[in-house]
Amino acid sequence: NCWFKPFGCNHTCFNHNLKDHLITNMKLHFDLINQLFESMKQEIQLKDSRIKQMERDSQQELLKYRADVEMIKKNFIDKEKQVLSNHERIVKSLEDKNATLTQDYEQLIQKLNNQHKEEEKEIIKKEINQSSTLSSSIIAFDLFCSSSRLINTFTGHTDI
Repeated sequence: NCWFKPFGCNHTCFNHNLKDHLITNMKLHFDLINQLFESMKQEIQLKDSRIKQMERDSQQELLKYRADVEMIKKNFIDKEKQVLSNHERIVKSLEDKNATLTQDYEQLIQKLNNQHKEEEKEIIKKEINQSSTLSSSIIAFDLFCSSSRLINTFTGHTDI
């Protein structure tokens, strides 16, 4: 078999004729090697081209993913700001309502205290009125008792 069989030479001969075949077909063998070399070179270029295209595609995809990540970050930050704003607004509203309720509660307590004081004053006035009525009754009774003694005294003088 020819030494250049892997390169495409299909010549078969005995060993003593091989040397003549190699010498006479040197140009053919060189062309076969050159053809294989060119074929491999084209295959390498094609693969390099595919690799470069894949690199460009992956770079574009990477840029797209980075843009998507940036968009997601921006959306997240916007949502976070919105949530914080809503939270602050709700807290402010609750603080305002709490202040209003506290003020209303204090006014109600003050009103109840004033009402209680008025009721106590009324009770004290009634007690004073009852006390003065009772003391005037006692005074009137004392006057009655002393006047009846006086009457008895006067009457006793006339009976004598």
